Amino acid sequence: MFQKIVPFYLFYGENEFQKNRAVEELKNRLLGKENTELNYRIFYGDEISADISPVFNFINSFPFMSDKKIAVIKNVDKLSNDLLNRFLDYIQNPSDFVSIVFLAEKPDFRIKFFKYIKDSGNAIHFKQLNETETVAWIKKMAKEMGMEISQDVCVYLFLMVGNNLYELYSELQKLSSYYGNKGGIGVEEIKLIVSPSRDYSIFDLMDNVSFKRLPEALKSLSRYLEREGKEKALPVLSMLIRQLTLLQKTKLILKTGNRKKLQKELHPYSFLINKFIDQARLWTEEEIQKAFDLFIEADSFIKAGRPPLLVLERLIISLSS
Repeated sequence: MFQKIVPFYLFYGENEFQKNRAVEELKNRLLGKENTELNYRIFYGDEISADISPVFNFINSFPFMSDKKIAVIKNVDKLSNDLLNRFLDYIQNPSDFVSIVFLAEKPDFRIKFFKYIKDSGNAIHFKQLNETETVAWIKKMAKEMGMEISQDVCVYLFLMVGNNLYELYSELQKLSSYYGNKGGIGVEEIKLIVSPSRDYSIFDLMDNVSFKRLPEALKSLSRYLEREGKEKALPVLSMLIRQLTLLQKTKLILKTGNRKKLQKELHPYSFLINKFIDQARLWTEEEIQKAFDLFIEADSFIKAGRPPLLVLERLIISLSS
């Protein structure tokens, strides 16, 4: 990632895992495993707002038994314009022995500080991975850990865990500890090791809705939101939209009898093709179209502050009726 080391960076976006991995990569590149304690500091936005002097004391002092030092400033998008302007003054004439990494989630590039870093070419966006990217990331990370797992297994792991890279990394570590570099890790092995308490995962919920198993779907929903929190209501809705979109594609292509086209359209979920076919046969085209109208209505209700569990329960009842 770091072809050339520069005095300042802005890592921004919602993907906290990859932002922190990039910081670790930069730290290892500049400092190695030695001399990190005195040459590496993390500062937080709320601390800086109270007193910014420790930051400048650190970046203005020479490295200890090293050529470089690193300062990481977290939540920089929460700082006042006055503090951002002080940092702007510094990065316009930075020290050559310090690299500063500014971390932010949603920086406003209309602000001079953020615009300057972006115009300098030192702003790196770490966006949340989509489904296909997450599956590819799982496969790559598993390989780094010495495991060769199939595309189907990567997709299944994604369906069980979601796209939270911290959780996925933890589950891969467990798989690596249990199976080592042994080949042949399949879906059954995943079920044995990966979060066995998650018997009501989002994957189960999608299955129950797709097969119109109303009591099981409502139970899955209740358990899932109880465990994950009501803030997961909109992601559940997004998953339902994705699921019905896949069923709609399946239904339309089934009319042509072109199974190869269906496999291509369902990538990376082609290993679930038989299940999608069984599920699609339970839905009429009118029901699927009505489902998308219900999704829009449910989205507006949740955003308006209505109880998420109640909104989703009524949605699932309507979908299954």
